[in-house]
Amino acid sequence: MTEKLKPRTVDKLIDAIISHNEIVAIWEDRQDEEGSYHYLLWRGMAHQIPKEYLNRDFDRIFGTVPENISEADTINIAVYPPVNLS
Repeated sequence: MTEKLKPRTVDKLIDAIISHNEIVAIWEDRQDEEGSYHYLLWRGMAHQIPKEYLNRDFDRIFGTVPENISEADTINIAVYPPVNLS
């Protein structure tokens, strides 16, 4: 019973964990010479997430300190980088 949970895809979050009317931001974990950071891929209403992000495996839902009050209601979703099949 210690089987590791498999990652879920972003599309499985909508209307199960996150309302389709929520404002979400899709972030990708990236690495550079200074370490790891989050890169904003997209921000908008959950039901408008582009197809290219819907099948991405998500790592976690997280909070951030918003830069301005208009971003305070955003649900942040970290996704894994796409798998390079080449």
